[in-house]
Amino acid sequence: MAEQWVMKKCPVCGKEFLPAGMHSYKIGTNSCHLKLVCTYTCQRKWEREQEEKRKKKHKGKLVKIVETGETFKSVIECAKHLNAPPEYLYRCISSGKTYKGYHIERVR
Repeated sequence: MAEQWVMKKCPVCGKEFLPAGMHSYKIGTNSCHLKLVCTYTCQRKWEREQEEKRKKKHKGKLVKIVETGETFKSVIECAKHLNAPPEYLYRCISSGKTYKGYHIERVR
């Protein structure tokens, strides 16, 4: 039985292409929902766009150390400055307790 070749449309650039058997380029976050793209360039472009979306989604909120007056862009940045696990600082912010004598609070 003859195999039928079906043209596909690239979801990234919109070009029509003929998928190449085993060496096809795929995009998607779940292996069940992968879509074929025409080239490696389109695959990388989609991956970069997804990374940008993730970065924009998690901007972080300003955090301040009350005793020193230092402000940081996020809890993670503050945790790096204090050599502390971010989870501890999140707990300090929500409960009002201190970490190594420092009060941490969100800046509104």
